[in-house]
Amino acid sequence: MEPRIEKFKIIVEKLPLGIIIFDKHGKPVFCNKAFEMMWGISKEALESYNLFDDKLLKSTNHLEKIKQVFEGKPYLFLEGYYDTLLEQGKGYKIWVETTLFPLLDDEGKIEYVVVSHKDISEVKLAQEEIRIAKDQAAEANRLKNAFLANLSHEIRTPLNAIIGFGDLMLETVKGKIEESEYDLLSNFQIGIKRLYRTLTQILELSQIDTGNYQLEIQPLNLKEEIQKVIDEFKSNIESKNLDIILNLDENHLNILADKPALNRILTNLIENAIKFTSKGYIKIETFPNKNETILFCSIKDTGIGISEEYLDHIFEPFSQEEDGFNRPFEGNGLGLALTKRYLDLINSSITVDSVKGVGTTFTFTLPIYKN
Repeated sequence: MEPRIEKFKIIVEKLPLGIIIFDKHGKPVFCNKAFEMMWGISKEALESYNLFDDKLLKSTNHLEKIKQVFEGKPYLFLEGYYDTLLEQGKGYKIWVETTLFPLLDDEGKIEYVVVSHKDISEVKLAQEEIRIAKDQAAEANRLKNAFLANLSHEIRTPLNAIIGFGDLMLETVKGKIEESEYDLLSNFQIGIKRLYRTLTQILELSQIDTGNYQLEIQPLNLKEEIQKVIDEFKSNIESKNLDIILNLDENHLNILADKPALNRILTNLIENAIKFTSKGYIKIETFPNKNETILFCSIKDTGIGISEEYLDHIFEPFSQEEDGFNRPFEGNGLGLALTKRYLDLINSSITVDSVKGVGTTFTFTLPIYKN
């Protein structure tokens, strides 16, 4: 072997890559220890071997590509290389990345071809495990969605019927039965509606978190959407004698949003303001940013406020400032978590500013719609 090959041999002998060198006739002239270990053969097994006669390489069409390097191609990369030497040695297939390149003589002619193998079997195994895990996760997600859809139909549908029948019953028996009996029936109806809302919020949260909420962004009039929610809670507002103050920028009321999502956002924030405010007012303001591309909407109340410690957890699902059955306010801790999720869906944000015993202000953003 020529001096330059001897030098090359010294360089590659200790490399972790399996390296074998062929002369221009396809006969092996050298392999390093890593190749012997990777292939599970000895140097003696190479004596009768010729690359160009390898039946396995021919069957996989790799040989035709390999010959291109012997004919002048400067570089070749192969995946899934497997030859009769490996079959003779380890007898089972390992997954390798194979690189081929020629060594030239002083006249620039191909003298030898170097074949370098990197064992990537563990990588391939890990990739396969990841693929299987992804498939299993996708199937689990499909089953989960099917379960949630079925749950939504099988539970919410009869609950709707119960709520409708309960409302009709309350209306029918009002003034015809004892007040204590009417209160019992009324509490039953309140409990059913609370159950229905909790179930709906859990399903909505799951739908968003699994990426199955279908957005439909459209131009909307924010004033109209706010007024719908205020009208919905009119009796609650009047029973507490709360003042509703609207200070809306009339020049920037058209926004872009998903209508159901916007309704949920406004409903959750306004209902919370009413729930936690026993006296005073609820003030809703809007104002644009400097470039008139973003509309800020703030909902301020004079309620009980939120402690500084709890503010960091306020948008977490099922999170409540006061836990336990004796807490003064009902709720499942999902309203604000859903509000944050819906705003994230439409690429908007929300902040909260509160002082315990003074009141709370939630401010969220919406993109302004321009014709």
